[in-house]
Amino acid sequence: MIMRGNETRTDLRCIGGSTWNTDLKLKKFSSELVGDGAVFAKVRLRYEFDGMAGLEGKTPAFSEIDVILAPGHRHPPIRQERDEERG
Repeated sequence: MIMRGNETRTDLRCIGGSTWNTDLKLKKFSSELVGDGAVFAKVRLRYEFDGMAGLEGKTPAFSEIDVILAPGHRHPPIRQERDEERG
């Protein structure tokens, strides 16, 4: 099943998109190959922003994304962890 706005489809095409809306400037970007094996690979993308986040505003703002590539997967699983400016 694929959802985009109010549209839902059950064909096998993957549709996705994302944007960040923030006034914080990107301070640092890094990428790292954290899993390099015969069966799968995992790439980690990390964005660090110039500002503080969290419930009390004491955590540096960041977003970390892992993308896993494996044989037989029709799409890569993606995991995201973040602590960003409160809106």
